[in-house]
Amino acid sequence: MRYWNQENFAGLKNVGEKYSSLTGYELFGQYCLFKEQGLKKQANAAITKFIASAKTQSIQIQREIAVELSALNFWNSDIHQLMAYPLKIYLQEVLARWAGKEEADATPHRWLGHIAEDISEFEKALVIDPKDEISLTRLAHWRSIMCNTNERLF
Repeated sequence: MRYWNQENFAGLKNVGEKYSSLTGYELFGQYCLFKEQGLKKQANAAITKFIASAKTQSIQIQREIAVELSALNFWNSDIHQLMAYPLKIYLQEVLARWAGKEEADATPHRWLGHIAEDISEFEKALVIDPKDEISLTRLAHWRSIMCNTNERLF
């Protein structure tokens, strides 16, 4: 028998095992493992410690963390418990600051668009890099949804 949420829990376990052994991501890995086991209080404590630790890192390291975890989330949409709300907020803050300072870089706009679910960020990324495949795909997907919605209205 197949459990409806099997991909989420298997994904959390796989990600947790991998990231628990990566320097700087150990607490994130622990968060995933605790979440997979249903240990909400321990998971929340681990992600809070991870964010506090990340905030002490250099801006460059924080950007690397934001890209790593945003991409991880993007490519693993079946792991719907991967992004704890406080982590999502932290990543948005890092990416927004980065986007405001590096106007010629599409990277923060792409990942901010994904994490914040903000289509205008994908559009900004495409102004900078018209070949950004993730932004192109997400924008096309959003527009197809809007066209289908509008067709049903008329």
